[in-house]
Amino acid sequence: MQNGFDLVVVGAGPGGMGTAYYAARLGLRVLLVEKDRFPRDRVCGDGMLAQTVAEMERLGLGDYLAEEHHGVIEGFNIRTKTARFSEGLPPDPRASRGYVVRRSEFEPKIMERTLAAGATLREGVEARRVLRSPAGETRGIELLDESGAPEQIPAPMVVTAGGWGGFEGGRQEGLAAMVVSRQYFSGLPDPGLPQRNLLQVWFTADIESLGVGYGRIFYLNDGSANVGVAVYGHNLPGEPAAREAALRRLHERFLAEPEVAEMLDGAEPEEEMASRTFASSGYGVSRSEAGLLKVGDAGGTSHPVSGEGIGFALEAGRLAAGWAHEAHRRRDFSAALLSGYARQIKGLHSLRQPTTQGLVSLVNRLPRLDLMEPVFERCPSDERLRRTLAECLAGNRDAGVMLRRHPATVARAVGAAVRRVVART
Repeated sequence: MQNGFDLVVVGAGPGGMGTAYYAARLGLRVLLVEKDRFPRDRVCGDGMLAQTVAEMERLGLGDYLAEEHHGVIEGFNIRTKTARFSEGLPPDPRASRGYVVRRSEFEPKIMERTLAAGATLREGVEARRVLRSPAGETRGIELLDESGAPEQIPAPMVVTAGGWGGFEGGRQEGLAAMVVSRQYFSGLPDPGLPQRNLLQVWFTADIESLGVGYGRIFYLNDGSANVGVAVYGHNLPGEPAAREAALRRLHERFLAEPEVAEMLDGAEPEEEMASRTFASSGYGVSRSEAGLLKVGDAGGTSHPVSGEGIGFALEAGRLAAGWAHEAHRRRDFSAALLSGYARQIKGLHSLRQPTTQGLVSLVNRLPRLDLMEPVFERCPSDERLRRTLAECLAGNRDAGVMLRRHPATVARAVGAAVRRVVART
């Protein structure tokens, strides 16, 4: 067994890198393990709103985000079955605008900061299980090394940031899976401003029939765009090949939408459709045990509607690093102490939204009731309603604010859903 690490972080996504960066800055000896090798490409929508921008600025990457070739986000342009409308980003003290940045470009920037802070990276190794004493105390991890041979890494604390699925002892139950497709296109016709700086979002009939989800074109400023769909996975087939095929059909139908096809006219695909499953929400899931914390997808901190998770993963990593440092300071790695991390995580913007979580769950279970369509239908003529919806989509407000500000609109939506139920019985 190797010696010398205070903390092992499993998974070098934003949550894992953020944990390793802040823990190393606090003086801990950190090992970051990742089964892939950098550079790598992870499927992502690439959109960064205020939460993510603020966390990237904490890492010293604010100037990088503002580089000219990255896309700028100043609002939303939304299409549904009955409506079309645009709305600017809600005011936010954390950032006045968002950005579209390819994940394959920004992840190496975070890794540079992480290694410069003093963390050690091991690539091409796969974590297999958490090592525990007979009394249940964390003793490190077992991994498969670069040659495939088992190896044990001792450490009194482990942070799992391995994304959806995890590994033995680090898996997470109770998370909702969102499935996303991505296909980069280059040489798009320039829509001009303000359209280039708006997130182009579609809630089409095909997507709405599957529950919460959306289609997107997110422009970058180099003539390319991130194009794809995102839907909750439990409304797709469970078998992996069938699920991939169903997602591909949905992706292709989205590309064939007349307006989408027009916006992509003359553009060249840079790649075949790629896909990824990630955890989009999970308010009540476990995030801490004795000597173990969970961040990022493993902690279910992504926003339940948009799926945005980069900033929330970085924030969770920052908090996890603080608790790891405190545990070492006290020499106390107990579940009782580390439960403070889990309580603190529940205060994140993405999780402090019980009505949004409940609404997402309801729409996913009753996708054909079109619960949100009466709200969308009124947005073009109701500026205040558009602003409220933008706040909810950006993750700044819980959907409960819709009921408080717009009770009549919500009542109409519920009434329309009830009438559909009655008509079908």
